[in-house]
Amino acid sequence: IVSVNEENNFVIIDVGETEGVSLGDQLNVYRGADYVAGLEIIQVRKDIAAADIKSKISSIKVGDVVR
Repeated sequence: IVSVNEENNFVIIDVGETEGVSLGDQLNVYRGADYVAGLEIIQVRKDIAAADIKSKISSIKVGDVVR
């Protein structure tokens, strides 16, 4: 996670088309081994993507890992 926009309920991640991310993909956010949130990809570029936050159990922070 490289950016979090709580107001508009989306995040920017530092993976994109190069890593195989596609529009509509469902991804999960983790902090260490702990599940933080569920995402849906809404926009993809070569090396970054934007994702809507679909569900979360705690606040997403810059540096959290997406899988």
